[in-house]
Amino acid sequence: MCIRSYGPRHEPAEAKATSQDCQLLTVNRQLSFMTSIAIIGPKGSNTWQAAHSYAPEAEIKTYPNHAALEQGFAAGDTEMMILPVYNTRMGGVLRSFQILERMKDCFWCDNIVQPIHLSLAALDSSTPLTVMMGTGQVIRQSEEYLAHHYPDVSLLTVADLETAMADIKSNDRLDYGIIEAEGLLQTGGFTLREREVAPHNKTRYAVISKKSAPAASIC
Repeated sequence: MCIRSYGPRHEPAEAKATSQDCQLLTVNRQLSFMTSIAIIGPKGSNTWQAAHSYAPEAEIKTYPNHAALEQGFAAGDTEMMILPVYNTRMGGVLRSFQILERMKDCFWCDNIVQPIHLSLAALDSSTPLTVMMGTGQVIRQSEEYLAHHYPDVSLLTVADLETAMADIKSNDRLDYGIIEAEGLLQTGGFTLREREVAPHNKTRYAVISKKSAPAASIC
């Protein structure tokens, strides 16, 4: 079982800007130049953004799903991993807690609170959409928007987002919409149709390390 051993919560720069009175001295600044971090999802995803915000100089290794992430971290492919554990729209992330229960000799050493910005995109801007695709977590976070704007579409949840995006493009699936981080969608060559489909959305990520966190202080 993963042991909790963490200090102050880490938040992105825009979240810190509202409170200049206190500086958080967290483990991320000590490890950013030397560490490697495992995450679920491709470069540009919300989880990748959280990892990059936490340790900008770290090597970020991406995995397609929870199982691959767990296997890679257990095998020592990276020194740390970042898991989503709670979201304001969907609650706790069960799969992440299951991984933490199985893990041995690791420490929950820090937290990241990240605003989640989700956008809708497709291959073009006009074809009627019949299928809406995304990871299970993203689809759940977007339920309110989908029920109001696309009540009749089929919902398709995918474990490997990168492969699913490649399939849409290679098979010219014009009637497929995809919900994800805007930067990832644009980099993938998709056309944005709507931004912020799940507003007021935040995720708390657990930072898991093979080593316990050093003492952190607040001034």
